Amino acid sequence: MHHYHYRATDTTGRIEQGTFQAANENDLQTALSKRRLELIACTAQWLSPLASPVGNVKLLEVAHWCRQMAYMLQAGVTLVDALNDGAGDVSLSKTMKARIHAIKTQVSIGHSLSEACLSSGGWLNLAFCAVLYAAEQSGALAAGFARLTDMYRGQAELQGMIRKSLRYPTFLCALAVGVMVFMMIGVVPALAAFLQSLHQSLPLATRLLIALSNNFLLIGAIGIVFVTVCFVSLRVTRRYSARVRLLTDRIWLYLPILGGVAQDAQRAQFFSSLSGLLYARMKFLDALRHAAPSFTNAYCVAQIECVCRAVETGYPLSSAMHVFVDPARCRMIAVAEAGHNLPQAVDDLAQFYASRTSEKLSALLKFIEPTLTLLVGGMLAWIVLAVLGPIYGSLGHVQAGY
Repeated sequence: MHHYHYRATDTTGRIEQGTFQAANENDLQTALSKRRLELIACTAQWLSPLASPVGNVKLLEVAHWCRQMAYMLQAGVTLVDALNDGAGDVSLSKTMKARIHAIKTQVSIGHSLSEACLSSGGWLNLAFCAVLYAAEQSGALAAGFARLTDMYRGQAELQGMIRKSLRYPTFLCALAVGVMVFMMIGVVPALAAFLQSLHQSLPLATRLLIALSNNFLLIGAIGIVFVTVCFVSLRVTRRYSARVRLLTDRIWLYLPILGGVAQDAQRAQFFSSLSGLLYARMKFLDALRHAAPSFTNAYCVAQIECVCRAVETGYPLSSAMHVFVDPARCRMIAVAEAGHNLPQAVDDLAQFYASRTSEKLSALLKFIEPTLTLLVGGMLAWIVLAVLGPIYGSLGHVQAGY
């Protein structure tokens, strides 16, 4: 997804500048036209896959606000009063309350809620605004907020599950690096001096350990510089080259083990947004385009663009989706198309991929945890054997002398 800086003109010819989050320039132009603006020029900046879809606002906060709005609107509270209550909610962060207040200000001066959210600086993505727009058109704004609550709660649970699953492997990695640094800098040099004072031939494992310890800082510095240069170069080229961004995102999706988790996580988030748009009674082709910004992977966006082109040329969705999902899921979509139950089928797909992401993460953890444990244990065993071997050898020589 891109964060666009745009220049546009309104109906009076006045120049207006701002930022907006969209999948491509066509989506940006469509969104601006709904605000009665004509696009003049724009520049795009690719959002990091690690960035939250709502900026520095937590997904759970957005879900909480949407649930509050649904309850308030169902109870007959006016939209401005409901927004005012959200801006004063003590359970929300200051950033969240400030952004809700900005939306309330836009609504108070005559803008629709979807227009106010579109101009909120990109912290609410295009799918969110599209659900609200469709809900406004159908007169069911409370139901739209209820659906958004489910969307964002599901996405928050998915992100929380991924972060929780990666917490222990991250700790083990940090522990392994810390133990290695401590042993190579603080322990091995002293032991090496002692072993060399024995004036006897050392085994290969001990010589390798001493050589690594003597050059550890140099090797570490070279490694840090190399990784930093590669990371910065990749970030810069991804930012300014769509081809590089597409290639690297495709490689990421097809990595062994990790790629499968990334693919299912992207699909779960996409189908969650798509189901919300379909339940809001949006036309399917428009829903596909508006759900595309849910992706943080350029290759997935390209796949959905291929699906949209195929649907436009007359292919059924079940045939067009073969580039994005497996044949079993395509048959599921075909059955839903025949039974006119596509929103429920898409919702089921979102739950299926979220569940499969959880299963793959569990399998990944079962592989990572013993691997890291063996790595740390193997390193310690190497150090112990490399040190104790010569010591026991020297004791044997001493005993032989007596």
